[in-house]
Parts: sequence; structure tokens; C-alpha cells
Amino acid sequence: MKISQENLEKVKQANIGNILKKVKAGKVLSAHEQKLLDAQKEEKPEKATTKTRKVAQSMKQAHAFWGIPISIMKAAKAAGCDAFVEHRVHRDELLQWVKNHPETGKSTDDGSSAEELKRKKLHNEVALLQIKVAREDETVIDCGVAKAEWARCMAIVQEEARNLINDDDKYRIFCERIQARIGEE
Repeated sequence: MKISQENLEKVKQANIGNILKKVKAGKVLSAHEQKLLDAQKEEKPEKATTKTRKVAQSMKQAHAFWGIPISIMKAAKAAGCDAFVEHRVHRDELLQWVKNHPETGKSTDDGSSAEELKRKKLHNEVALLQIKVAREDETVIDCGVAKAEWARCMAIVQEEARNLINDDDKYRIFCERIQARIGEE
């Protein structure tokens, strides 16, 4: 009796399911079961997430993966960006090119033509993309994070000042002066 490849795969998946149930129940696996489980890991490599994918098959797919506006990609391609090989878009090269060419989408027109409005829109999209890339590269700090860090540092300064200034009245005056100078209430 011959078993089809499809049926073999179903049996294999059922065995893997039984092994996983055994693991969840806290039972020890046999060497054979461990081998089957390890083989399953090797067969199914982890799929790349949209953030970790480096190459898209088209501009449309690149836009879906990374959120890069198609207008930016078209402008970059027209300007000679080397991120476009055949029909593919290479993410790292594109982001590096946009970072190195901030003038993408800029013009010296008076702003009245439809073409100039498109250029302005493109320039704004490039600026937003640069901010997104900077956040991913952690070269900029979110305003909320900066405020929280500043508040933490100020609390440390005030605590240290309290330790240095034993008189509560002098400490209060010190804190009022600091807050007046930095604009906090």
C-alpha cells in the first residue's frame, strides 16, 4: 500500500501536534520525538517580518511593507537612486539615498503650479520618511521620552539639593528659583 505525500504530511503534522501536547503536559520527550521536533524547526524557517525584509518585489509592495510613499520612490528612481534593481526595491539603499539626498522633492518655483504642489507634497513625504528612519535608527528621541527623562533628572537635582540644604525654607526658595528659571510651575 502506497501512501501519498499529502497523507504523509498530515501524519507528520499530527505527530508534531501530539509531541507539542506532551510538552505542554510537562512530560519528557524521547530522543526520536526530540529529533522530529528539531527537524520541524529546521523545515520552517522564521518568516521575515515586514520590518526586517530588505527587498520588495515592486514599489507597491515596498509601500505596503515599509510605508514609504510611492511618490518618493518614483522621485528617487528618476534621480538615479541605486536601490532599484530590475523591478525590485532594496530598502536599505533607498533609505540611505533619501537620507543623503534631502533635496528630493524641493524646487525653486513660486508654488502656483500643480507640478510645484506635487513637489511640495513629495518634499513633505521625504521629511516624514526621514523622521521615521531617524526613529528606527534611534537617532532622535520622542518628545514624551525626553520630557520624562528631564523630569527624572530634575527630581534627582531637587533631592540632592534637599540633602545639601538642611533648612526647609532655603530649600523651598532654591526650588522656586530653579523652576522660575526653567519655566516650570
